[in-house]
Amino acid sequence: MMHDEPESPRTDDDLASAAAVFADSRRRLFGIAYRMLGSVADAEDVVQEAWIRWQGVDRRGVVEPAAFLARQLVSRARKHLATGRRAEVAASEQRRLLDAFLLAAQRGMSRLSKRSSPTMW
Repeated sequence: MMHDEPESPRTDDDLASAAAVFADSRRRLFGIAYRMLGSVADAEDVVQEAWIRWQGVDRRGVVEPAAFLARQLVSRARKHLATGRRAEVAASEQRRLLDAFLLAAQRGMSRLSKRSSPTMW
């Protein structure tokens, strides 16, 4: 989308205005994120990401800031869920493999201790 006028540099007033709008929506955004993610830490992360994104947006074209922020947050929460599940699956697979390795090592050690004399291969 082309603008006829050049974009003016951001001012401290712009950031203060953005912070005020975000602060008004923050509690609602956290509630949405927490319900989606089920974790205070994950919800805080996603809300923080929404704040970072909000700072860089050209807010002149945003008609309904609360709706825009909610939509951005939901999108980020969905991405978080998708990558989190993959990480969780990978972590559980690593735990399963580690448990299998430790069990095999434990069995091997008990077999060695039962032998009366070491054997050479």
